Amino acid sequence: MKSFCPCGSQQTYELCCQPYHSGSARAETALVLMCSRYSAFVLELADYLILTTAPSQRKSSDLIDLKATFQQLKWQDLKILNTELGQAKDQHGFVEFRASYSEADNQVHVLQERSHFVKEQGNWFYVRGWLRPESPPKRMAPCWCGSVKSYRKCHYILDKSNPLN
Repeated sequence: MKSFCPCGSQQTYELCCQPYHSGSARAETALVLMCSRYSAFVLELADYLILTTAPSQRKSSDLIDLKATFQQLKWQDLKILNTELGQAKDQHGFVEFRASYSEADNQVHVLQERSHFVKEQGNWFYVRGWLRPESPPKRMAPCWCGSVKSYRKCHYILDKSNPLN
């Protein structure tokens, strides 16, 4: 029996993220790259994660850091919350997601991030992400997600209606 893809698409891995991981296909949108990167974290595919990180953001310690992450975290679930730009015609985009994981303590934790992607020479790359803080900023402070808006005009309503617990 074939298993579903870790990204949660309800497709088999072979039809979903495997073509990106094997290099036989390339992500046409930032969202597709985001989902394939999540699957790569689940499947511990460090080379793919490094390859899909913007060259300007790569560090010599990336492989060591990823292997340490693989030992510490077990990813369980991905939920896409929002996308902005990041289509085939765009040169950059953002994907906001929530992912659950467990650590050695077997407790489930949640990470929420707004990730920035760029398209260079026809390929999408992950640039960086902004993590949602445990305590929200003051309403008029800059939003945690890296946008130019105040927290009140950006994530305040979303955070109030759907808090992480």
